[in-house]
Amino acid sequence: MIRLAFLTSMFLFAACLPDDEIDDTSEVESESTSYQGTTYQGTTYQGTTYQGTTYQGTTYQGTTYQGTTYQGAYYGSSSISGTALVTKSTLEVWRRSGSTRWEQRLPTQVCIWNYERTDLITCTNYALTSSPLVGMKFRSRFYDANTGTTRNGTLRIKRVAKDFTYAMHPLNGAGTQEYKRPYNNSTCTNFDGCRRNSDLYLYDLELVDTDGSVHPFCYPGEQAFAFAGTWSLTGARTSVSTQFTFACTNGTIAKCARWGYRPFGTATTVGAQHVSKAMLPFHQSCVRAATADYCANGTSFTKDGTMIDIYDYEPHASYEYGFIPRTASMLYLTDQPGATALQWESRFDNVGATELDYERYAAAGGVMTACPFQFSLPTAPSPDDPHKPYTREPPFSGPWVSVDTTTVCPHDETTQGAAMDFRCSKCTTKFWGSPHARCITRGERWDGECVKAALDMCTVASERMAAHSECTTGGPLYAFSSACTLRVCASNSSCCSSGWTSTCTAAANAVCKDGLERTTMWGDEIGFCGQALGGPVLSQ
Repeated sequence: MIRLAFLTSMFLFAACLPDDEIDDTSEVESESTSYQGTTYQGTTYQGTTYQGTTYQGTTYQGTTYQGTTYQGAYYGSSSISGTALVTKSTLEVWRRSGSTRWEQRLPTQVCIWNYERTDLITCTNYALTSSPLVGMKFRSRFYDANTGTTRNGTLRIKRVAKDFTYAMHPLNGAGTQEYKRPYNNSTCTNFDGCRRNSDLYLYDLELVDTDGSVHPFCYPGEQAFAFAGTWSLTGARTSVSTQFTFACTNGTIAKCARWGYRPFGTATTVGAQHVSKAMLPFHQSCVRAATADYCANGTSFTKDGTMIDIYDYEPHASYEYGFIPRTASMLYLTDQPGATALQWESRFDNVGATELDYERYAAAGGVMTACPFQFSLPTAPSPDDPHKPYTREPPFSGPWVSVDTTTVCPHDETTQGAAMDFRCSKCTTKFWGSPHARCITRGERWDGECVKAALDMCTVASERMAAHSECTTGGPLYAFSSACTLRVCASNSSCCSSGWTSTCTAAANAVCKDGLERTTMWGDEIGFCGQALGGPVLSQ
């Protein structure tokens, strides 16, 4: 997902709501401050086929993980003592109704209980379009990054809806419906069976400042989930029965839940064994992995809009079982060509990275500067010697999830752009030890000389990632050839089935990354293929 501009720099954090609050406005106050940054993770690119990959982000929560890293929208945790609870993503609010009864508000019900809350007297059902939670308000304090001050205001629920996005796995036993979406290009028409996240509630929220001005809590088009517990600036989760978090859907906390790693309940694994496991630890590992916060200290090594594949097992290995399968492993099962767009990057537990092959994006000084004593040094990679990644010393905490990224194989060998990893293809492997080794050195460029060297050294087309450049017309390209083909075919599958037409090259120029894109001194935007955005795309 490409992160949008902020409409406001105000981030809400909630603390305690007194038990004796009986009106529609409940008191909360700021626990900490939040500032923008990269969000805790991107959106899911379920793909045109298979699981797809994930559009990554850099912040935890929504537009930000509360800090400069973790998720993608506004981060907010609401803490309510005794009068508001969250079950899964269902928010329920209790308030006194007269002197002898309690009123319980749910997304689609209002129930009346006796004073002790032991006997249910009556319930009235409502449609979500007129949810009883709409209009509920919380007096709040929030941090204004523009002025560096803490201000008072009100958080208000505008709308409640069901989430109809696709999950990446059925989560057997976790309350979701039977998984029916096929692993191919066909469109799922049975919405009741295909929309995996329909057991989750979404909340449209707004902040009302003391001056009466209204600000969206999340980015336009984004809503928030309510999840129990809170997350710190560095992504650490705390289970607090009196606190819950509103996590915007462009942030990692919400995205990991949408992908299938729910922060609640249990689910049954698939594969060689069927084991019931708690999902919360998997969710926490996912949140860590999504932001590429290898050190678990708030330093993110990713960018919004990056496509990744996140998983915890490989279905082609009969001894493995888990919840979300590896896309490359699923391709292996169907005897399709290798997913050269995807390369293994890292493995995470609840704390941070346990293994790291390479950084998703380079950051100042790298991991050895961000956390100098956390990882052992890797061995130098070579085609003849297996590469040993950075490894964190024990102890380890919680289940692992792995990440395959598209950041090191962003384009075909005949397309100019960022340098590629030597493992992208048989062709790029030939660059190891050659006079053109700079072409496979991170931070360098895959320029015209690298393209010429690839054509000279790799005379067999099958050695290369694709039959032709993403910036030239020709036959259809395989969706998993490069990060660029993956992006283009996600929105136009015909480019990878019928032919790579001028429409496809124009799309590549507009949406692909790490090519020739730049801004000229006159402010003109140049795209991936080196052509002005909106203009014709010419062959390289």
